[in-house]
Amino acid sequence: EGMNEVVKVKAKTKNTVSALNIQDLVLNIGTSTEVSGDFYLPDFTNLDSIQFNQLIASYNIAVDDIESVRLPYSASKDYIEINNSVKGLNYVKGKNLLVKGKLHDLTIEPHHFFTGIGNVNFTEPLLMTSDSTFTTITIIPQGKGVRPIYIDDFDISKLTSSNEVGHVNGKVGLKKFTLKNNVIKTETVNGIFRKTEVFGYPYEYIFVDKVDYSLDQNVKNGINSIDGMVYVRDDNLDMTFNGAASIGKQTQVNAVIDLECAHLSMIHPSLKDRGEMYAKMKVYGNGASFKELYGQIDIDTLYYSENDENFSLEDFSAEITRTLEEDILDIKSNIVDAHLQGKIDIELFKDNMMYQIANIFPAFFPVRREVADLQSKFEYKVDVKSVNPILEVFYPKLQIADSTVIDGSYNGENNNFNLNATSKFVTFSV
Repeated sequence: EGMNEVVKVKAKTKNTVSALNIQDLVLNIGTSTEVSGDFYLPDFTNLDSIQFNQLIASYNIAVDDIESVRLPYSASKDYIEINNSVKGLNYVKGKNLLVKGKLHDLTIEPHHFFTGIGNVNFTEPLLMTSDSTFTTITIIPQGKGVRPIYIDDFDISKLTSSNEVGHVNGKVGLKKFTLKNNVIKTETVNGIFRKTEVFGYPYEYIFVDKVDYSLDQNVKNGINSIDGMVYVRDDNLDMTFNGAASIGKQTQVNAVIDLECAHLSMIHPSLKDRGEMYAKMKVYGNGASFKELYGQIDIDTLYYSENDENFSLEDFSAEITRTLEEDILDIKSNIVDAHLQGKIDIELFKDNMMYQIANIFPAFFPVRREVADLQSKFEYKVDVKSVNPILEVFYPKLQIADSTVIDGSYNGENNNFNLNATSKFVTFSV
């Protein structure tokens, strides 16, 4: 009682209405949903007790049509509510779909199915369980991920609130997939992806080994988390990632990154003017925002080239701690050692520094307005060892002699910048 959706049925039938045995059925709901095959149609007034054992010859199910179906008065909700991620599929269609079990504990053999955002081919049965409102759905491959799932031009961005990952192609195995309260989780993913888009760039090969991945869509732009081994093999990026990272409301990373080759201008829009880099590093970071974080990076080796200039780093170590009360930065390397302690507002300090430099060298820099920087107050010391190779790449107008020592302090409240330098030379060319 309460279900009032118009359902068009064409078939040969036997038995009573509450337990129809249907042959050659063609069932239509809404504007485009159609299901065909031979069915035993149960009593839908008690959905939870239904024992399904159906081979659906063909199906074309539209998300909009399913959401328009009114549920019985006995149901906890008036209409079927579909998760936002599932809505992104737009439609699902295929042939020879085998469904066994009860509504919230089904074994499904979907084989090859097509959606509005790409196609998927399953080579093993799936166990799909759900709660009474379908807000939690768990899918477990019955072969425990040994046999692969083939993915063809599947646009992940349509399922998520993020455009970081786009079209995906490849074959994967996984232990479990869970969708709960707009949080997607996959466990123990192994596979190979080809021509898969990340930040708009289609990588030739991406290999994943025992990777756990989750996406929380309950916050703006989502929270992406990954844990495991990822290998990228592409003409513009050859990288191995081993560790864990989470990007979103809070950023966390703990990983070893081996960057064999990266043509930076090709792989991300924000790097369009950058050059080529090789590096091996350990990265650790944890923070809710740039104002409150702890980060550490240890670089074993790094080589960077741009516009026929290059430099290299060895045994580089940087550690930063930022709290609401104090900032501490320590750098140790073969090119420079540095220490900063106090409080710094990066943007305001940068603007004030340009104001100070423009006052000292008005012929070289445009006039700037003084900026109120009430929060910044710190002391610093920099031991320059051999920084000119880096300056040749990023700021060739400036040259600083090796073994230069620079120290001083900054007080943004009274706009006082104190600098002491011991150096054979510092040159700046127009």
